[in-house]
Amino acid sequence: MFRGFQSFIDFFSQNNYTHLLLKGKWGFEKETLRINPQGKLALTPHPKQFGDKTTHPYITTDFSESQLELITPPFNSIEKAYDYLEVIHRKVINNLDNELLWPFSMPGNLPDENTIPIARFNNTKEGKEKEIYRNGLALRYGKKMQMISGVHYNFSFGNDFWELLHKQSEKNIDKQTFINNSYFRLARNYLRYRWLLLYLFGASPIADNTYNQTILHKLNLYDACCPNRKLNSYIKNTTTLRMSPLGYVNEQQNKQKISCNNLEDYINDLKKLLNMKSPHFNKFGIFRDNQQIQLNDNILQLAAEYYCPIRFKQPDIGDETPLDALLSHGIDYIEIRTFDLDPFDKTGISLQQLYFVHVFMLYCLFENSPKFTSMEEEIIDQNIYKTSLKGRKPNLKLTSYSNTPITLQEWSKQLFVKLKNISQLLDKNSGNSKYSDSVDLQFQKILNPELIPSNQIIREMNKNNESFSQYGIRKAKEYTDYFRQYNHRNN
Repeated sequence: MFRGFQSFIDFFSQNNYTHLLLKGKWGFEKETLRINPQGKLALTPHPKQFGDKTTHPYITTDFSESQLELITPPFNSIEKAYDYLEVIHRKVINNLDNELLWPFSMPGNLPDENTIPIARFNNTKEGKEKEIYRNGLALRYGKKMQMISGVHYNFSFGNDFWELLHKQSEKNIDKQTFINNSYFRLARNYLRYRWLLLYLFGASPIADNTYNQTILHKLNLYDACCPNRKLNSYIKNTTTLRMSPLGYVNEQQNKQKISCNNLEDYINDLKKLLNMKSPHFNKFGIFRDNQQIQLNDNILQLAAEYYCPIRFKQPDIGDETPLDALLSHGIDYIEIRTFDLDPFDKTGISLQQLYFVHVFMLYCLFENSPKFTSMEEEIIDQNIYKTSLKGRKPNLKLTSYSNTPITLQEWSKQLFVKLKNISQLLDKNSGNSKYSDSVDLQFQKILNPELIPSNQIIREMNKNNESFSQYGIRKAKEYTDYFRQYNHRNN
């Protein structure tokens, strides 16, 4: 029945189903670095007051002992998930002893590689595997790259929503297969149009001097034809270093293609990388001085090492691996991994951004989504490269998927017409205009590029004559004061 974007809009506009567009589950995973009051990485162990990092459901570590990961359970509304993220922040900040949470995705003042502490876990089989895996990451990509942090946005549509769409469309396949195919439809469009999110929400236009050598190393790998080119020439128009080719990337993995056509091909391609030897990683060996230093010498040690903007998830049960759980039970939810920490919001991501992303997810599902061609994949990569490293450049030209040049602003305006249509549908049952307001707010960034976070960050630093470290410390103290005053006000 659904032949494209307009058919979805017409269906939900003409029937009393718009409430189903608001149904779903949301959850967040936020990575953040602990720092001391001078802005340097805190080298203290994971605070005991947060419990066992292996078993605590909401407060754990990511790569480093110094890198907290705050995890919300899934909630049936954006607001409830956001409020819970605030609750975890309050608990963390009010239990830190003379430490702050670094508010940016790109790390602040880092010590020497050897000094950055890898996360330590309990003396169980699971705990040992976690440590060996992280040691392997350190060998493969360097500890400093692993200190880049972000917010992961976990989302699923409601069951009634899927029931309705399944009945209205492909009745010749079972519902779970339909759901799987629909999430892949969404994912292909997410990959096509995520350049817009990098422009609107990219908030890592700069890095601390202690990270520059890591960027230069990646630059020489990425731009081998022009080694030792000046760093400033690459980052003067950056929106998001984190999501650029100079950020959190796996060069070995990027040489391989993972299908985004269907679940079976996706799983098969990932399993190939989990079993494909890497000559580069083989050089490190698996054991050193009778100690295991990486889980294996394959391109991926675990499926979690697959660095991508979007992942398909199914909670594993018992001894199932994540991929086995996906194959057996299908896709339960998607994990969006694109977002930088927002230094202008106390939790690292704002409600306005979350409302907009919900609209964007529906756009990606509603829009036509043919399978990728090799030419289109190259265009996608180029658009990401340009938006992440040149997105603040006036009149930046991207390439449309009909292979014609178009300015970022003009293409954005075209997309916003459809985003506005979706936001109006959502607001029919939201009880207010929060979705339309969120789209209008982001559209102002298209009309006035000075409003995008990357430009705001540079402008504030220049206005206050601050270094990146000084700016980060100031914002970290501001949010620490907010959460501590909140506790005081409510006691």
